[in-house]
Amino acid sequence: MKRYKSWIALTIVGIILYGIIVLALVNNYEDKQRNYLATEMEAFSSKIMTTLSTYEKFSNYVFKQVIDQPYVMELMYDANHRTDIEKIPIRQALYNHLFFDYELIIQHDFRQLHFHLANGDSFLRFHSPSNFGDNLMDVRDSIRLANTEHRYVFGFEEGRIFNGYRFVYPLFHNNTHVGSVEVSISMASLMEVLKDLYPEIDTFFVIDQEVVERIVFADQQSNYELHPYLPGYYSDLNIMGVANRDCSSIEETRCFLFGRLMDKEPNVLASKESFNRVIYYQGTDYLVQFKAIENISSEPVAYFIGISEQDNVITFYDSVGRDILLVSALFILLFVSTFIYQKKQYELEILSSTDKLTGLYNRHKLVEIAEREVERFERYDSSISVVLLDIDLFKRINDQYGHGIGDEVLVQMGEVLKETVRKQDIVARWGGEEFLMLLIETGLEEAAIIAERCRKNIEAHLFPKVGQVTASLGVATIQEKESLDTLINRADLAMYEAKTSGRNQVRKSE
Repeated sequence: MKRYKSWIALTIVGIILYGIIVLALVNNYEDKQRNYLATEMEAFSSKIMTTLSTYEKFSNYVFKQVIDQPYVMELMYDANHRTDIEKIPIRQALYNHLFFDYELIIQHDFRQLHFHLANGDSFLRFHSPSNFGDNLMDVRDSIRLANTEHRYVFGFEEGRIFNGYRFVYPLFHNNTHVGSVEVSISMASLMEVLKDLYPEIDTFFVIDQEVVERIVFADQQSNYELHPYLPGYYSDLNIMGVANRDCSSIEETRCFLFGRLMDKEPNVLASKESFNRVIYYQGTDYLVQFKAIENISSEPVAYFIGISEQDNVITFYDSVGRDILLVSALFILLFVSTFIYQKKQYELEILSSTDKLTGLYNRHKLVEIAEREVERFERYDSSISVVLLDIDLFKRINDQYGHGIGDEVLVQMGEVLKETVRKQDIVARWGGEEFLMLLIETGLEEAAIIAERCRKNIEAHLFPKVGQVTASLGVATIQEKESLDTLINRADLAMYEAKTSGRNQVRKSE
């Protein structure tokens, strides 16, 4: 009856799942296309963030090993307390001291090493030493946060000269805040690294027009040009030498893809959110991805753009009927395989944990359970007792009645013990004619009472052919810092004492 009810429940579940599958396949194309695009966007984002994470680790190393040193901090402390004229030799000393380290970090694709005073004034730009003194508090959130909240700041930010990802660290001299330092990677460097790592993706970058015109030095804005197909966004001419004055200066395919995108969705860039589309051009599907870039203040100000050919874009034009048959077949296969697997696992678990003759737990399983209880005793100081039982004169039973009768005695002995002990207690065949009982949350006196009850029930039981059988039992309760082996050995010694004292009795190990 229980199995019948299970099959009814399974049939109902199957019908519900079948209905869900049919309902899902009605909008098969849109759903799978959306999932495909989301996965691709996540993968594209992951590539970018993994690359940035590597740079961040190197930046942290440079800060700890090169910048955050007593001499550098002393120079910055002095600079905060000097006139503009007195700052000149300090600036030069800092430049000379870190020049070779700066040369090293730019060899690893970093673009900037920039020191700022505590009030936000630019003190030394290694990439442009002659540009200093301008206050950056109002135009650079990273510098404002590092110098007002005294915390490390990481993220994308447009600078007065270059855009890129900033790693900005507050500086301290003897617990006195003396400014901040910025280690940066330019977008040009990042794009080149991404191109090397993922040559299959045409990766580039555009930035919001308003951001460039508001922040970049006027004499540096010539490094940017309005993109011909992406209104409201600038291309950075320093990135991979891309010039966008007209379609002849960029790849024809890219022109078509952007043009097609803007024709279909002219306002798609206005949301400043990430998106991607599959666009077909000259026999090939192209995946065009726009990953929104947020600045330090979590405002979207730019886009990473990636274009890649997709040989196996999922178009999902297969018939719904064929999909239903396929899913149904897979479902049935999974159901049958799971059922068989669970059945086999259950059978293996039973075989590995039980004694084949008596059906009780075997020695291996009991040790596994007992070790867990010992650990619990060590944590919570709970009581554990064991009772080791040996059938008296069992060899004589085998010799007189045969091993078949002896086996029947072992089986019935296990049944008597299981009926006598409490529900929470565990009975196992320890080996040969020995049985071990694990008594949970039981002290020595209570365990001895249970053992005596077992002895009496065994003595009162009539075993087939044999009649009366007796047993000797040893009882031991775990002590502080005692191992399971020691506990069982003490019970074994107590049992041996019971045998040598005349058998058919219980002895305790004090």
